Amino acid sequence: MKKHLDKIDFKTKKVKKSKRKLRNVPKDAATAIKKIAKLREQILVKFEEKKDELHENNDPAGLDEVSQIFDVRLWPANQTQEELKDLKNELKIKLKEAEQFFIGEDISDLENELNQACEMLYHNINSSLLQKVRNSDRIFKQWDSILEHPLLNDCNVLCNISERVSLLPNSEAGCEQTISKFNRTKNKFSTSMHIDTI
Repeated sequence: MKKHLDKIDFKTKKVKKSKRKLRNVPKDAATAIKKIAKLREQILVKFEEKKDELHENNDPAGLDEVSQIFDVRLWPANQTQEELKDLKNELKIKLKEAEQFFIGEDISDLENELNQACEMLYHNINSSLLQKVRNSDRIFKQWDSILEHPLLNDCNVLCNISERVSLLPNSEAGCEQTISKFNRTKNKFSTSMHIDTI
């Protein structure tokens, strides 16, 4: 930001080395920085409000709980029996909370297969696999890697559900629009100051 503001002569309200006159220029660089910071904060608040609103209006029921069940990045990193026990209990609770999402599926079968996957992942010999899936930012890739393990060959319910979860409709398209508006607002402010995008 300082690099761009250094191009402005705040006394003459012109771009240095140019005759171009600027509009809406603060009295000095310090004031400009405060004004930019305040605008950024306002934009961020609006962006967060819009993002939350989009998710509330468009996301399927139980999506938060489903994400907490199937996104392995949210699972404990330590491979201990205590962590495994806590994870199984937490997944059982989340499955009940998200039962609307699993209509038509046998929840008890899903719970049993999830427990098998947990036990396999939290076995010491599979530490590299757990690390691999925790580093993946896509649920599809996580479960694709997990379900390749021979111990999970018969986990048909888990396989079907994980595919459904990875294809969940959410508000990403709406968020992309919000991000676009966010960038346009930044550019509009930048244009009035005749500097690059802040």
